[in-house]
Amino acid sequence: MSQFIEDLLRPHVMDTALDDGYRAMATDTQREIEAMEWCDALAGNMADAAR
Repeated sequence: MSQFIEDLLRPHVMDTALDDGYRAMATDTQREIEAMEWCDALAGNMADAAR
């Protein structure tokens, strides 16, 4: 009975859409490469601004 109730309520309590979205983005290697390049460029800009 407890498992039935948990299975019934879990989709309404646990929003997995965000997790699914992150999982899908992580499999997109080209997007991950672009994101890392963007982060590296941002860090470089911040270092330049601190000088």
